[in-house]
Amino acid sequence: MAEINSTAVSEGELDALWAAFLDAPALLSADKIDKVSRDLFGKDTVRTVRATLLMLTKSGAELLEVMHSDEQMPNVFRELIACGKDHAKHLREVAEVIEAATGRLNLALCDAPSEPEVQHAH
Repeated sequence: MAEINSTAVSEGELDALWAAFLDAPALLSADKIDKVSRDLFGKDTVRTVRATLLMLTKSGAELLEVMHSDEQMPNVFRELIACGKDHAKHLREVAEVIEAATGRLNLALCDAPSEPEVQHAH
């Protein structure tokens, strides 16, 4: 019979984890959340992301046609590339913060009374 690898955690380690959770400060301020929201959902950001994604509706030949249709289009493409990279990096960072939030919420649920699982809206 194969040996089962155990990742058992001692009671002392669990107590230390719980104490660290209780002592953990807030990770974000309301001002930071407002800034993140503006960065993600601001009018200019939405327009730029939409324009970048719109390029995915074009074939390679169509992209070349668009680029060659106006002498300024190569500069527009360069701007979309730079903005797209920045937005993608920012989205990855926001995803990490959201993962941290769900981790903290999971820890908080350790102290919750037993309730049926809640279904999320998405």
